[in-house]
Amino acid sequence: MAAVDLVLALLVLLMPWIALAAALAPAVFMGAERRWSAVGVALWLVAAALAVGWFLATIVEMDRVDAAGTGGNAFSEVGWLLGAVTTAIASIVLAARRPRSRPPAA
Repeated sequence: MAAVDLVLALLVLLMPWIALAAALAPAVFMGAERRWSAVGVALWLVAAALAVGWFLATIVEMDRVDAAGTGGNAFSEVGWLLGAVTTAIASIVLAARRPRSRPPAA
C-alpha cells in the first residue's frame, strides 16, 4: 500500500510538469525538425489549451473544496491533462512522420 501511495504522490508532483511538457514539447519538436504543418500546429494549440484548461479547472476545484471545507481529489481533473498529453503526442507523431517519397517525374 505504501508503494502505491508513493507512486500516486510522485504523479501528483509531476502533473504540473507534464502539463508544461504537453504545452511546449510539440512546438520544440516541430521547430527542431522544421516540420511545421497546419494539422500539427492545430494539435499543438489544442494540447496547450487543454493544459491551461487543466490548470484552471484544478484551481477552481481547489477553491470549491476550500469553500465547502471538504476533502478533494488531486486526480479529479486529470481528464484535461490526459487530453493535453494525447494531443501533444499526436502532434509530435505527425511531425515525426516521414513524407511519402514520390515517384520521379517522367
